[in-house]
Amino acid sequence: MKGFFWITLLAMTMDSLVAREAATGGEHVSLHGRQVGIPEFAVFGDQTVKFDVDVEAPLGSKASLLYDLAQFAGGIVAPLETSRPVGGPLDFAKTTRQVALAEVPLPRVVRKTQMLLCFSAAVAPDASRSIVGKVLLQVYPKAEPGQLARKLAMAEEQAGLHLGIFGPSPALRKFFQEQKMDFKDLGSQAPSHWEKEVLPLGEITSAALEERHWGEGAVFFVSDATGLPGVYRTISPTGSVTKVTVRFLDNLDVDPQSQELLVDTIQQALKPTTSTADIP
Repeated sequence: MKGFFWITLLAMTMDSLVAREAATGGEHVSLHGRQVGIPEFAVFGDQTVKFDVDVEAPLGSKASLLYDLAQFAGGIVAPLETSRPVGGPLDFAKTTRQVALAEVPLPRVVRKTQMLLCFSAAVAPDASRSIVGKVLLQVYPKAEPGQLARKLAMAEEQAGLHLGIFGPSPALRKFFQEQKMDFKDLGSQAPSHWEKEVLPLGEITSAALEERHWGEGAVFFVSDATGLPGVYRTISPTGSVTKVTVRFLDNLDVDPQSQELLVDTIQQALKPTTSTADIP
């Protein structure tokens, strides 16, 4: 859902985080026993992050879920929210497990900011609090309309190239259109030859990528890549070919790090080639 970043936290009131799932990327990581490390996520500021928190407590007890939010800046920890209740009361009259929906509004930021979000459960009758989980958030400012377009336009001008998109690439086309970034539509298939002043970008299968030698410059997002994810740039006398085996295009709307990776990859591909090398 646009405007929300949804994470599932499965937690116990005895300082134990069982599992967490980031729905935006379909990622699932299980942590058993006491929490080992703090899960970290990149999100945009000025939006609401939503969590499903699965809490266990003694049968017959009642509990409430609270959160604390703090910002790290220059070695100083600045509390932003303290002991804020989230969701309704949790009643364990018939079960020892309840799921609470936690919606936490994040402030607007002007630069990348690190924040720590901590959930705790206050269990009646003595209202004793136990930490149920912590999440480290890398909070990014949302790009202003046209900001990314201007950034890429400068790189295009310096390289004397224009960007083009080929193949289905629905997420890539949508992102370029929403960010008001100009591109030439190169069609639904990979062209048999590239136009001289165009840097093609597009999704392609591994089989199509291996069908022939791609000597001209291009950026390929391999849709069914296997093996080690990465961004691989091969420079030859005729140009540079960049093969991206990281699956991140579907997360462009919600993941600031995916946006950064896309822009950085294109900027690197636009740089002049002066030697032959493989750059992972």
